[in-house]
Amino acid sequence: DRNGKLRPPCSRWRRWRSSYDGLQGIRRKPAGHGSITMDQVAGELVIRVTAMPTDLNPYGGVFGGWLMSQLALGAASLVTRRTGLKAVVVGATDFSFPGAMQVGDELNVYADVIRTGRTSLTVVTRGFGRARASEDQVEVAKGTFTFVALDAADRPSAIPVQAMVV
Repeated sequence: DRNGKLRPPCSRWRRWRSSYDGLQGIRRKPAGHGSITMDQVAGELVIRVTAMPTDLNPYGGVFGGWLMSQLALGAASLVTRRTGLKAVVVGATDFSFPGAMQVGDELNVYADVIRTGRTSLTVVTRGFGRARASEDQVEVAKGTFTFVALDAADRPSAIPVQAMVV
């Protein structure tokens, strides 16, 4: 301050610090606890990737935005393979993160088309984490995406009939 004395941190900082310290004791079940077998997973495996240190949030867990992007990439892959057309996300809903992942855990993303419209497809995705030294999986993320198929001129295009048959 102006008199050369150090002031204690402001009350806002103390409130933040105490809430941050409280978060350190809260941990969700890590991948590998509360196992799910492959028979219980619905949909097609579309992505398998390992969480790396760059995918972490400031609290040491895997960033939820990274999980959402992996679900979207997997859903887009399924839609493009089914339709043979370029597809863009027009909606993303119903996200939840029931589990947590750590660095080195493997993420397996499964996707399933639940609705086909004239130019759109709705895909439900589920992400399962598997600890590096385990075969057990736990659901860590799920969400629903709506895609619109586009033609060469980037205009909505009718979904081919063969894509409607699953």
